[in-house]
Amino acid sequence: MYSCGGVAIWVKQCISSKAIDLSRFCLEKDFEICAVKFSVKCKAYIVITCYRSPSGDKKIFLTKIIDVLDSLYRPNIQLILCGDINMDALRSDSGFNVLCNELAPFGLLPVVNKPTRVTSTSSTSLDHIFVNNMNCSIRISNNTLSDHKTVMIEFISESNDYSPVSKCRNFSEINIVNFIEALLAEDWGDLYSIVDLNVAFEYFYEVFMYHFYVNFPERCVQNRSRPKSWVNQGITESSENLRDLSILTKQFPELKESYIAKKRNHLDLIHKTRKQFYQEKIFKSSNKSRTMWNVVSELNSNKKRNSVNMTIAVDNRIVDDPKDISNIFNNFFIDTPKKLMAHQSCQNSAYFTSKIFEGKMEIVVKHSTIQYLQAQLKIN
Repeated sequence: MYSCGGVAIWVKQCISSKAIDLSRFCLEKDFEICAVKFSVKCKAYIVITCYRSPSGDKKIFLTKIIDVLDSLYRPNIQLILCGDINMDALRSDSGFNVLCNELAPFGLLPVVNKPTRVTSTSSTSLDHIFVNNMNCSIRISNNTLSDHKTVMIEFISESNDYSPVSKCRNFSEINIVNFIEALLAEDWGDLYSIVDLNVAFEYFYEVFMYHFYVNFPERCVQNRSRPKSWVNQGITESSENLRDLSILTKQFPELKESYIAKKRNHLDLIHKTRKQFYQEKIFKSSNKSRTMWNVVSELNSNKKRNSVNMTIAVDNRIVDDPKDISNIFNNFFIDTPKKLMAHQSCQNSAYFTSKIFEGKMEIVVKHSTIQYLQAQLKIN
């Protein structure tokens, strides 16, 4: 057994996972590998981590990684392949391009494009993550456990489903003080020894962000309300910018005019976006009439409705009981057609139509029937 090498995967207890036995493929120094399988929201994932020693045989590694993928690959499973492969992505002669070509048929593409091991004399990208059909973001930071940097991957959900939980950072006064003290205590000796300005900036940035993430960790908070269906990324960004400008306006009153103009543009954006959203929703619907009424119901769902007690005069008396009023209207609309048919002469066929105008129904009665209805309803 060699003193270095080996692979492992840690999984949170809240995630139900199953280890996949890949020991038959392992060959020390040349190909060390392990994997787990788990599901999230009915979607299956397999995470594979592997290691190849700098002195390991590249041909053996390539052959065995293809054998492993042949045994695990399924079209409906998301694959995540990661590990210290010791093939520099920043060099064309390292064999990394050959590895990418071998993994491409499985839909696996590399997502790490920055140095993962930086010294005073070199800058290399040796630690890689390959994914298939997934949107993700990569973050690289320093650590005190290894001469390699930590590579973190975050997957971006493509679903538009509402999430009751969101993430935020706590920028409290004590956290800010701790952050500044951590930066002051940092040994910047290695930074001053780096000649290349770009590499030096990358080093500084990774150290800075490491302390940022440690002192301002993300925490989950409960969302208070479900966002509107027509709210898109543009409105969200505009709202955030408007909020930031509002905060600045309190300290710099000269920004008030800019804030007012920004707010006006924000409200115009909301109006245009909402209008376009509902127009497209109705236009694309196979049942436009039903969709239109659903839209009206949705727009009116959040409006306050004042309850008004109705009163009507019937036979020189005032009726205000809701049950009695409903019975009077019910009897009227049942009996009126019968009386109309009996009253109407054969020469004048009575008919009436209705139209809707701004939410109110207007009954239009034609021919000689109008006199009869006036008498029945006591309309002047």
